[in-house]
Amino acid sequence: MKSIKNFLPVLVLAGVSGLSVAACGQKPETHDAAAIKAAAHVNPCHFLDQSAVETLAGMKLQPGAIDKSLPNPRVAGCQWTKPTGAPAIQLQYWPKTKAPLTNWAFPDYDSKALTGHYGETLAVIAKANPQLGVKRGLASVIMRTGEGVIVLTAPYLQAPEGSAAFDQALKLADAAAAKAP
Repeated sequence: MKSIKNFLPVLVLAGVSGLSVAACGQKPETHDAAAIKAAAHVNPCHFLDQSAVETLAGMKLQPGAIDKSLPNPRVAGCQWTKPTGAPAIQLQYWPKTKAPLTNWAFPDYDSKALTGHYGETLAVIAKANPQLGVKRGLASVIMRTGEGVIVLTAPYLQAPEGSAAFDQALKLADAAAAKAP
């Protein structure tokens, strides 16, 4: 199975990981044993319904499967792929992450704090890059849960703010956050 980790989630992971590491005063290469244990007992594939994921993707997808390629043992991931095996949607759960989410930006991405959702929420928005065929639009949603953070990533969605797909991605993140510990 191809992994989405080579796309935007690497950037998102770095941002969320940096927040949690800074908050805990840990070195980036160390991992909290409680968080590792919590991640091992969570299956984020159960946080979302297959039909809702397919509706967001706009196509039939392979059933969600645990993503074992994630480099951080603190993270539990699920990946839904296209019939070709190409990544379509990924959901990650970062247990025991209490650091506040703050707006951050990378050269190709902006973030925007959103209100009215399950928990503290950031939309990660890709900046347009015509040379690479990238349109400005939603790339990921980072949302606080009861005990951690979820990261919903759809690298090819490119939904503009205010579009039905943008709103649908936020609803999907709300549903996942409600089911996450």
